[in-house]
Amino acid sequence: MSAPLDSLADLTISAGGTTSDVGGTNGSTALAITAPSALTGVVTVEVEQTSTGNTWGTLQSGGVDVTIAASKTLTIFPTTFARFRLTSSAAEAANRSFKCARLGMTR
Repeated sequence: MSAPLDSLADLTISAGGTTSDVGGTNGSTALAITAPSALTGVVTVEVEQTSTGNTWGTLQSGGVDVTIAASKTLTIFPTTFARFRLTSSAAEAANRSFKCARLGMTR
């Protein structure tokens, strides 16, 4: 049995910025994030455990920060957080939009 991907709002790091707007998992168990074709810095995923808090931490897997490269899609499963955002190690040279989707299943 498979579940479809449902589009979420794109996350954008604005030109000159280092942090994207915030996305929500909407209770899904998996996310897919697709990066644009060009990135200025190394982009990492930050997560917040609650829907209202402001305690962000860098998502890790196996003790290593989770990053996303230009033109690549990152799948996160399982999602153990309520919200996510992206941060760049350098100010982005142009607006960078990341396509986001969630697996069409909820917890």
